[in-house]
Amino acid sequence: MALTFKCDLVMIPAVIFFLAMLTSVEVVVTSNDMSYYDPSPLTAHDASAGIDQSATLRCQLRTGAHNRGWYVITWQRINADGNRTSLVNLPFRQKIPEWSKDIPPSLQSRIQPVITVQPNHVEFNLHIRNVSCADEGQFRCIAITPQGEIISTAELNVVAEPTKPDIINTYIPKMEHGMITLECKANTGLPPRMLLWYYKEQEADYFSILNDQNDIVEETDGCLVLSTRTVDVIISAQSRGTRFRCGYRGYIQKPGLYDEIVYSHEETAPQMGEVRVEPKLASPCEGPMCQNDGNSSQDNQKPNGGATSSMTCTNQALYLLVTSFYVTHFFIGLFGSCDH
Repeated sequence: MALTFKCDLVMIPAVIFFLAMLTSVEVVVTSNDMSYYDPSPLTAHDASAGIDQSATLRCQLRTGAHNRGWYVITWQRINADGNRTSLVNLPFRQKIPEWSKDIPPSLQSRIQPVITVQPNHVEFNLHIRNVSCADEGQFRCIAITPQGEIISTAELNVVAEPTKPDIINTYIPKMEHGMITLECKANTGLPPRMLLWYYKEQEADYFSILNDQNDIVEETDGCLVLSTRTVDVIISAQSRGTRFRCGYRGYIQKPGLYDEIVYSHEETAPQMGEVRVEPKLASPCEGPMCQNDGNSSQDNQKPNGGATSSMTCTNQALYLLVTSFYVTHFFIGLFGSCDH
């Protein structure tokens, strides 16, 4: 005799949970996979934060008759190699968290467990201060109840705004037909955004992506990425007025998120500023022996005026020296004749 069962949609969640308990299957619930039919009483939530900011990983356990108020909650970190590290526990009937012995004090000082107990649920959250790139990754909230072990995963995402792209080329030299390599650098943020080269001809209405762009070269600083994108473009007289723009896909019109250079077909290499060295002025002759040659004092400050003053001063000094020589010999001869 065949047995038939009539099952309403309302009974499906209860049937799924009942079968899971009979087969001792571990119920794993991620924060991105919750639905009306999810029987798990445990829920963890993702969080995002910028570098040096704060983030809170939330874990909520529904309490009631199904677990008779008995539970133990644990937070774990899933490492890059897949291994798990226990961070902190919330023991049964205790409201003081217990850190795992392998967690260094420096990490404990940045992570503050926050416990909230309500009649129908309990929250065991992790408030993380001074978020760094090393904090990014997956975490597991594990609840042990009379029904067994329940796991919910959450992910901490470190985010950073991209910087304005910087075109390394300062100008495009004039050429009738030739090729030039355009280079652009930017910190593409977290998660990294796609850095691309675009162009817009003088009569065009919109920007288009340049073809055959070279692969991005990336340098990492922690979890931040410095990207360099180059492209080889052919330049000719017909390229006059073409605008070459380096920016992020979907943001090439947003101020602060692109840089551009325009080919004018007239621009040449920037010239170094001409440095004019003024000749050093001769010191003007001063004193009663200097003669005024008819030039004003302002003219004497000019190069030619300074040279004239210098010559006048030299001649006067030579005249004084010769005159002193003859006067001295005159008196020597005079006094010598008196002695005889």
